Amino acid sequence: MFPAIKRLLAGLKPEDYLIISFRNNIESYKDVLKVPGLSESDFNGIKLIDIWDCNFNIVGNTFFLLKKEDCPLLDFNEPKSEWGKEYLESDRILPDLPIYSAIFDLRKPDNKLILDRLEEKGNHRSHFKKHALLVIEMLGEI
Repeated sequence: MFPAIKRLLAGLKPEDYLIISFRNNIESYKDVLKVPGLSESDFNGIKLIDIWDCNFNIVGNTFFLLKKEDCPLLDFNEPKSEWGKEYLESDRILPDLPIYSAIFDLRKPDNKLILDRLEEKGNHRSHFKKHALLVIEMLGEI
């Protein structure tokens, strides 16, 4: 795979491209197969992003070679919680991005604000009184 990528990019600027690896054992390519120019984060100057959390049936064991200019640019800012929650560092899902999760027990009186907001959105309060609400919040801007 890596020799093919090297041939594809011959004469092009490696800094203009990304390799996205979905569920490939890069360690094996590096340590067992001893692919020259391969590290955990790049291949011959091309940034390598190794993703393990994916739908294996769709993209598992695949590599995507992308031009950086074709990738969407997302800026992640601190979310403005719709649920009145001040997030703690322990609520953060990803260590380097402001994406948070929370679970609200809708049976507790201190979550009345959340039930009110759900009702404002057209949901009947009785549907939620015995449930919990899982929230994942992020603010990504293109």
